[in-house]
Amino acid sequence: MPEMSVADEAELYLKTVADPGAEPGLYECLACFVSRRVEAVGCDRTRLWTQWFRDIKSPTATALEERLLKIGVYCDCDLARNGYRMSRHLLVRDLMTDELSLPDELPDCAGVRRTSTKPCDNWERKPLSEWEPGPH
Repeated sequence: MPEMSVADEAELYLKTVADPGAEPGLYECLACFVSRRVEAVGCDRTRLWTQWFRDIKSPTATALEERLLKIGVYCDCDLARNGYRMSRHLLVRDLMTDELSLPDELPDCAGVRRTSTKPCDNWERKPLSEWEPGPH
């Protein structure tokens, strides 16, 4: 695949953020927003949606990226891969195997204060021992 020109990258960025779903909800948390956007458009191996959320909701949260790097979040899809996981109370139990799994659809965000960059109660920190290494 050929390298994209700066103009092509800028056009793609503008199309991406012009999507009506690109706006975080008033009380939507970072983890729900980023997970929703990654599910909708995929991950481009950057923190595009994380930065977009911060710029819109909490522009003074200058330590957000550093905080996320410390918990293994190097791109948007890492937020749900290494940083956070769905809280146990939202997981679905298979009655045949007794195993827990993610629901078919993301639940509605439990909400946070308007300028928060913390996850809502739908998420919990993922222990370092459960990080998933490797390419996305």
